[in-house]
Amino acid sequence: MKLDKYYENPDILHIGTEKVRAYYIPLTPEGESRLIDLNGSDWRFKWFHNIFDVPTELKDGILEDADTISVPSCVNILGYDRHQYSNLEIPIPFDPPYAPIENPCGAYVKTFEIDDLNELYYLNLDGVDSCFYLWVNGKFAGYSQVAHATSEFNVTKFLKVGQNTISILVLKWCDGTYFEDQDKFRMTGIFRDIYLLKRPANHVRDFYIKTAIAPVAAIDLTIQDYAGVVEELKFELYSPDGTLLKTDAISDAATIKVEDALLWTAETPYLYTLRLISAEEIIEQKVGIRVIEIKDAVLYLNGQNIKFKGVNRHDSDPYTGFCITKEQLLVDLKLMKEHNINAIRTSHYPNSPWAYALYDEYGFYLIAEADIETHNTVHLYNGGRTNYNYDDQIIKSKTFGLLCTDPSYEKTILDRIERCVVREKNHPCVIMWSLGNESGYGPNMEKAAAYIHELDSDFVIHYESSIYEMPDYTNDLSNIDVYSRMYMPVDKVENYCKNNPQKPLVLCEYSCAMGNGPGDLEDYFEKIYEYPSFAGGFVWEWSDHAIYEGKTEQGKEKFLFGGDFGEFPHSGSFCIDGLVYPNRKPHTGLFEYKNVARPIRMTQDADVEETTFIFTNTMDFLNSKDILEIKWELFLDHEKVQEGIIDQNILPHESISVVAADLNWKEKPLIAADMYVIFKYIKTETTNTLPAGFEFGFDQYIIQTVYRNFAGDGTQNIIEESEDEKILVVKSDANEYVFDKLRGTITNVTVDGKSFFEKPLEINIWRAPADNDKRFAQHWKTAGYDRVTTRVYECAVEQKQGYTEVVFKMGVGALAIQNFIALEVRYLVHNNGVLTIIMDGERDDGFPVLPRFGVRMFLAKNFEQVEYLGIGPHESYIDKCRSSYYGKFDTTVTELHEDYIVPQENGSHCGCSYISISDQTYSILIAGSSLVFNASHYSAEILERTCHNFELEESPYTVLCIDSDMNGLGSSSCGPLLIEKYRLSNTRLYFNTQFKFIRNEESSS
Repeated sequence: MKLDKYYENPDILHIGTEKVRAYYIPLTPEGESRLIDLNGSDWRFKWFHNIFDVPTELKDGILEDADTISVPSCVNILGYDRHQYSNLEIPIPFDPPYAPIENPCGAYVKTFEIDDLNELYYLNLDGVDSCFYLWVNGKFAGYSQVAHATSEFNVTKFLKVGQNTISILVLKWCDGTYFEDQDKFRMTGIFRDIYLLKRPANHVRDFYIKTAIAPVAAIDLTIQDYAGVVEELKFELYSPDGTLLKTDAISDAATIKVEDALLWTAETPYLYTLRLISAEEIIEQKVGIRVIEIKDAVLYLNGQNIKFKGVNRHDSDPYTGFCITKEQLLVDLKLMKEHNINAIRTSHYPNSPWAYALYDEYGFYLIAEADIETHNTVHLYNGGRTNYNYDDQIIKSKTFGLLCTDPSYEKTILDRIERCVVREKNHPCVIMWSLGNESGYGPNMEKAAAYIHELDSDFVIHYESSIYEMPDYTNDLSNIDVYSRMYMPVDKVENYCKNNPQKPLVLCEYSCAMGNGPGDLEDYFEKIYEYPSFAGGFVWEWSDHAIYEGKTEQGKEKFLFGGDFGEFPHSGSFCIDGLVYPNRKPHTGLFEYKNVARPIRMTQDADVEETTFIFTNTMDFLNSKDILEIKWELFLDHEKVQEGIIDQNILPHESISVVAADLNWKEKPLIAADMYVIFKYIKTETTNTLPAGFEFGFDQYIIQTVYRNFAGDGTQNIIEESEDEKILVVKSDANEYVFDKLRGTITNVTVDGKSFFEKPLEINIWRAPADNDKRFAQHWKTAGYDRVTTRVYECAVEQKQGYTEVVFKMGVGALAIQNFIALEVRYLVHNNGVLTIIMDGERDDGFPVLPRFGVRMFLAKNFEQVEYLGIGPHESYIDKCRSSYYGKFDTTVTELHEDYIVPQENGSHCGCSYISISDQTYSILIAGSSLVFNASHYSAEILERTCHNFELEESPYTVLCIDSDMNGLGSSSCGPLLIEKYRLSNTRLYFNTQFKFIRNEESSS
């Protein structure tokens, strides 16, 4: 087929389309929808490798050997073309505005019936990637691009009564592709709704709603465009409960005052209903009364300083690609509400137009982002950024703003901005408009920002890439209303907020959730609540992106990522970076987010002698009593012994003090037992997202913990040594410990002849790198941490009062690497059979921080049952432990595994005082102070070498790691290095832990 090359002509973006308008679905006077749905499973479709293979007869609806598919859909998911995930690199040659000669395309044909031509018919396509040509009954009806925007055509003149045929040719690439280089799978097709709107000749086309709250609440309604002449038009305004409040005639504008108005916020998403009524049509629009303003570098909604507790959300599903239904979006929104998320950045393009009504209804603040990303320009040969840092607010860039400064693309950028802002302008959920993502800056963006402010000077404009400045150019930032950064370290956030900020700070991306993480949420939230100018942030990102590829023989779902399809370029597993798995099962990182963002926070008042708790309401609008109760539960020896409710009503951003004595808790027992209180924040009423009784979060106050000591008296140990002096055996009652004197370790432990170890005990400093380790893991490997060797220099054995002491002085290093730890290991075999391991080491401070410090045991596979006193029930690390609490937990080795799509370090628990692991007959009991443990069917080596979780093969052992310390997780996969206080950076290393190997009928005390 010969096509006019609109697809690579930036001067021709649309042909035959209507002027952009606000989104709505008009109704008949009887209240019935005027939408004629063209979605369905009856579309004929054929895939072509380039446009030259497409038959000319397509325009007439003739498509031989066609398949039948459902629309909307991503054709890649249906088996056409191939999958490709790329983050930074655009998957075509960088040669704007030209598309590749081999430009794959999909041909679509659908027939439908029209009963009459008494009114106008508008064809709407809400999302087509990347561009399309349209024919109706053999006549060319138009062309359009911008993948994530609505294209509307008046097709009345092309239709006929009876059967009609639509033919659409969708091209995979066009000049718009250079502006759609978002971090996602690259898919194509008609992936959003397609429908006709049947409308009278005279109707309202476009209108704008703006609200005020002072001196009295009001709705300013402006009719911005008509089709024909609407002679009689009136409005009706209904309250959130459906009561008719006002009605009146309107021509071009009206100000509707609202007495005792209920204001819209994410916490109180009250919506009024406005109806525009003519003789032949009704337009219905939900209205949220709210005002956004910035004063003194602080962001206010309805006069209150608000905080974004947000996430970046892509349209992404492993089964449907980026073709998303309302039902799928509602799953996301309800999950977000369950986890205290109040804001969404529509990364990095507009969502389906119907989505914004759901954001209004369920209460979410939005950064509404235009469909613009030219990230590839920063990676052009001899291009890039020159001084990236967080102290300067301007970063020099050689090429990042290339398309933002080229006047050839001014029209392209302004068109994409218009299609974002105008369509969604009437939605209260939109707090900020974003010019796009990672595209650099220049005059085209400046004109785009000015255009938005011309529409409404009160619109708030966000654009992180405004920090980038091209050579020989000075950015005009006068229309950029907030200072936005990505992955700004916590200390740099504080520096900005403390030093006379000129604009509110928004972290549009932070705390990367890739894999096992994020590990710094609490640190960021402390600053969010501390500084009024810090408006909050949006975690990167909501969901793992992956492609479902069936199930294994064992029934496990297989999710694939970049590189699994033989594509080039690709960005590997960088798309597996969400708070939820592709199938929306929460990561433990989402549980962490939930409790960090809990609506009430408890701290202990350190300024008074009497135990006093300070409860702070972190909500912006609701009094605490409006939505929740504070329940306390007292635990003694991990059993709940008392509970009660705190009488409270805390104003937003305010605090109350509660004296512990006033709660009438039971007194501390005389017995040695753990004792603590958990404060739970419980929802009191059912809403459209959460039921009454739902737990928003919790805090814990530990009254006392008890250290367990297994050591005791018994018959003096027997020491035996082999003739070659390599092996040392210490026998204590029924226990026998076998030492390798050359390697400084225990090779086996037996009880009544039962062997516990399948391999010798190892000194352990390595972990399978988590995604957030991987920027630093190469330093670990260069230092040899993944291939440790030990050398014993001295060995001494001494019988002491109550125990036998075996001491090794040794060095820890690696092949071709000098020793990096000087270590003394003391094994104390107590006369009652208990083993104490004490390791005292000095790390060479010229070497990197350690991943962990402890020991590793290889046990028989049937050691499966686990009990621990520590931070649970979720996996916990020094910087990722707020979703868990100190308690007693019973679990299994299998259940401890967190099955990340990309295998990595997982399932550890910190803050432990006691651990037991058992098979049917024997147990190992472990006691110490603030231990970290990990019990797994997978060794670190297996986790590290396996690409996908469905490829994991279990170790022949149960692998038990006991550590005195473990490095934190952080979020450095796409963010700052691990915060210093969470690093295992101390040069003095110390491990002191007791182990008791027993038959199960023996006492565990």
